[in-house]
Amino acid sequence: MVRSVQPFLAALLVLVGFQISARPARASETWCDTDPPVAVRTPGGSVQVVYVVDSGPAEYLAELLTPSVDAQVQPVQSGAATQVAIDVAVSPALGVAFPIHSEVWTGPQRTGTRLSSRDGTAGTPLHHVFILDVP
Repeated sequence: MVRSVQPFLAALLVLVGFQISARPARASETWCDTDPPVAVRTPGGSVQVVYVVDSGPAEYLAELLTPSVDAQVQPVQSGAATQVAIDVAVSPALGVAFPIHSEVWTGPQRTGTRLSSRDGTAGTPLHHVFILDVP
């Protein structure tokens, strides 16, 4: 009995490690979410971690797990805050441009505050812009 539970627990830990969750979407498709942390260094030298949640059809999980994420920062509000621009690009699968949804959160798995939300298509970068109250 114990041996049969171990593979199940191992698989569960892998899924939790990747922070993947599946949720139903439109037209009875299954979508999955990934939310890798992105460290943002502010102009004042503070490191803030945000989570980019990318969602899309489950059959494109490999592409969702390997997005290109580029972050740029600049001081705003007379140096009292930081404007962050994050470009997220998910590669199309063998030329198939599937729909994607991307969000930026202050905490993992959609916890904390949602900072930005964008819809688009794999192959076209999604541009997030938000303000962090950190110099």
